[in-house]
Amino acid sequence: MISDNLLFIVPFFYLVHLISRIANEQMEKKESAPSKMFYLVSSGIKLMLYLLILILYGIFNRNDVAPFFLSFLLFYLVFTFMDVKHMLGETSK
Repeated sequence: MISDNLLFIVPFFYLVHLISRIANEQMEKKESAPSKMFYLVSSGIKLMLYLLILILYGIFNRNDVAPFFLSFLLFYLVFTFMDVKHMLGETSK
């Protein structure tokens, strides 16, 4: 079960991930302690954005909800794993 809107999910996650990475790298250049707090805040904001997208999609496209949610969940897990792996690599340096 893959959503027909898979073509939109992948660039969306990539764009959000890219913006988050750029913002986090800009904060890391300034100071280390605020950058960790910024990472946590940005993760919370991303989670709320994703939840809002899922709710709005569910309201407006009831016939494609299950495939979209599953596709979205798959990419959420993949990009979250990549994000955490990258942050662990950065903090171990």
